[in-house]
Amino acid sequence: MKASAWRNRLIGLALTAIVLIALWLMLPQAYDQNLSQIGQGRPALVFVYDKNLLASGDQIRQFDRVRPQLEARVHVLIADTGRPDAQDFMRSYGAESITSVLISADGRELARHRGVLRGEDALALVEQHL
Repeated sequence: MKASAWRNRLIGLALTAIVLIALWLMLPQAYDQNLSQIGQGRPALVFVYDKNLLASGDQIRQFDRVRPQLEARVHVLIADTGRPDAQDFMRSYGAESITSVLISADGRELARHRGVLRGEDALALVEQHL
C-alpha cells in the first residue's frame, strides 16, 4: 500500500476517534449513589430508581435538565433498588420506586413526591423546603 493511502487511513481513524471521544464526553455523568452522605451536613434529594420501570429513565432526564441548579443546593442521589443500601434507605424512609425524597442536612425527611417530578418542580420543591 502506498504511503498516501496509509496516511489517509490514519487520518480517518484519528477523526473517528476524536468524534467518539467527543460523543462520550457529551454523555450525562452518572448520579452519585453514595447514600451514606444523607444526614451528613448537606440536604439531599434522593430518587428511588428501578431499572425495570421506564419512569425511572424519565425522572433521570428531568433531573438532567436542571442538574446544575439542583446540585448547587442539594446532593442529588440515586437509590438504585437493586442495591442493599437502597433497600435500607427505602425501609428507613418508607419510600417506593419512582419516589423523590427531599432530606434535610441532619437526615429528616422534608418532602416527597411519588411519580415523575418535572425538573422545574424539583427545583421548586427544594426552594420551598430549604
